Amino acid sequence: MATKNMTNIGEKIKRLRETAKVTQTQLAEFLSIDQSLISKIEKGERSISSDMLSNIATLFCYPLSKLLTERWRMVLPTSIMRRWFISLLKRKRTM
Repeated sequence: MATKNMTNIGEKIKRLRETAKVTQTQLAEFLSIDQSLISKIEKGERSISSDMLSNIATLFCYPLSKLLTERWRMVLPTSIMRRWFISLLKRKRTM
């Protein structure tokens, strides 16, 4: 069962991901998890570990404290965030 806080965090993750034009599959690949888990987290159907939440915040250059509070506001321009994500994903694939 989803709690309001889980749903709220999931919605923020979805907004960050979509704003950066990152697919659920790409995010899941970067986090080494299944895409269906990303979907469930975004819908508030599954909780997210603190480590994974921290990784997502770092990945999108978004303060962890902002993910845990009610406010929503993009920190970096979308184009910068997208380039950053793609470079990290490419680096991970070559490891």
